[in-house]
This record gives sequence, structure tokens and C-alpha cells, in this order.
Amino acid sequence: MARRSRSKAEATGKGAVIALLESKGGSGATTIAVNLAHTLAREHKANTLLIDLDIQFGAVAMSLDLQPSSHILDALLDHERIDAVFLNAIVSRHTSGLSVLAAPKEIAPICNIREDAVIKLIDTARDMYEFVILDIPSVFTPWSIAAMRKADPLLLVVQNRLETIIHAKMMIEHLPYFQRLFPKSGG
Repeated sequence: MARRSRSKAEATGKGAVIALLESKGGSGATTIAVNLAHTLAREHKANTLLIDLDIQFGAVAMSLDLQPSSHILDALLDHERIDAVFLNAIVSRHTSGLSVLAAPKEIAPICNIREDAVIKLIDTARDMYEFVILDIPSVFTPWSIAAMRKADPLLLVVQNRLETIIHAKMMIEHLPYFQRLFPKSGG
């Protein structure tokens, strides 16, 4: 996967965007996102940014034992400021070399987040990093779907439990991103 994403990124001159989407809270998407990003940064020496889009219950910073002074809402609620200099100023750095744009420590409202702000953030990150890893919650809003559309690949994390399988099936059947990947057959 990393080889294919890196080749595509090299061809476009932009970083690869890999997203992990949980089929249900507690499915392990954050754990996989953190480990993937950490491995890319530490073992492969890839310039990698991990963005925690789980704005209300994000656990990326906690998983990496980081105490960020800034968070993703600093960018998303003031998206006119998003550029390489601003993004570089608000990311946290892990000892592995991984850059992290963390979710807030407290629950924050998500109703004011705009789709164009998320797109601008991801596009700016792609210009700066070889890999941009997105941890996306299973909250379906225009901005979260825009983040999914920016990803290639989008990995749906499912556990071998009935409720996560049912949620994954619902996502595949109803989300526009998945409908494009898995069109219904005519028969």
C-alpha cells in the first residue's frame, strides 16, 4: 500500500493521503492510524503528518503521549490562515519524527466546521508531507465526507463483531464514497 501511494504521490508531486475510518467507535482505527504514521516516520524516514479529525473524541495525541499547544480547530475555524507556515506552526512533533495535528482536549462542537476548510487543510498538508494520514470518525457531515474523498486509499476498520459489521455494511451501502467503489449490480 505505501509503495503504491508513494508512487502516485511522486507522480503528482503531492503527498499521499491515507485515511482510516472506524465502522464503529472502538474499532481500532486510531490505533492503526497512529501505528501506520509512526512506522512511516520512524522506520521509513518518510515526512509524515497524522491528522486527528475525530474532533470530539480524538485520541491521537494521548496515544503518542503528546501535549499539544495547538489543535486542528485552530486551523479549521480560521481556515483563511491555512498555509504551509501556519500549519508548520500548529503541528506537534513526536520523537519519532512524526508530525501530528491533534484534536482538542475537550469536546468541541463540529457544526461550524466547513467542508472547504477541511479540503484546504488536507491540500496544504499534501504539499508539505510525503504522507498525510487521516483518522476520521464515523460522523457523516459534508466535511468528513470531503476528507474521505481526498483519501486514496480509504480504509474502513471493522472488527469481527456483529455491530461493527452491520455499521460497515450500512456505510458501504449509503455513503457516496463507498457507492462509487461498490456500485450495486443491475441484477
